Parts: sequence; C-alpha cells; structure tokens
Amino acid sequence: MGRRRKARELALQSLYELEAPGKDAAAVLADQAGRRGSAGETRAYAAQLVAWARADAPRLDADIAARLQNWDLVRLSLILRLVLRLALAESRRAPEVPARVILDEAVELARKFDSEEAASFANGLLAALLAGERPHEQVTGPAA
Repeated sequence: MGRRRKARELALQSLYELEAPGKDAAAVLADQAGRRGSAGETRAYAAQLVAWARADAPRLDADIAARLQNWDLVRLSLILRLVLRLALAESRRAPEVPARVILDEAVELARKFDSEEAASFANGLLAALLAGERPHEQVTGPAA
C-alpha cells in the first residue's frame, strides 16, 4: 500500500475519532499514527488532510449537500460523510493530485470502512463533484 493511501486511511480514522467532542487533532493523529506505525511523509500528509478537511468542513458539507438529490447530508453514514469531505478537501487543496486518483482512493476508503453500497454512492457523487471542480480533467476511468 502506498504512502498516500496509508495517509488517507490515517486521516479518515483520525477525522472519525475527532467527531467526539473535546479531542485534540494533534494528539489524535499522533495516537492513530503510533498504532499503525505511520511516520514521516505518511503522517505529514495525513496531518495536512485532516487540517484541510476540518478547516473547510462547513463549506465542504454545504457543497456535498447541494449535490445530493432527494437526500439530506445527515442521512449518510458518518464514515461516508467523512470520506466525501476528505476527498473534496484534497481535490481543492492538492491540485497536483489527479482527480481520478482522489476518486478511486475515496471509493476504496468507503468500501473498506463502510460498505459496497457506500462505495458506489461515493463514486457517483464524487465523480459529479470532481467533474465540476476540475472540468479540465477526466475524472472517471482508471487512475494513472
């Protein structure tokens, strides 16, 4: 598994834990990284992803909610909401990462930590969101 994939998993697990009130992001990330033996670039990228997703959460959630048809954001599982938030934050803050990679990674996170149904939902919703965010890129298809 690549460093960035590990970083995305670490970020997702940290964001999930940070949903509990009173948690410190640095402490949560350090604990999660320590349990998984993550260090260096993996931990640094995970920390960046967590910071982006948390800083932009209200806007990310609003943009995700605006794309939902006949659904409310709160009807999505917490994991799925966090996967979507994480992917959209990475797309906006890390333009060097191809949209197809972000989409594929988010789908795999949803599949691993939620369900096949969540992965399918994430694929459709994120493909539409990322196509709007990055009209110059091909979003669907195999990642490079």
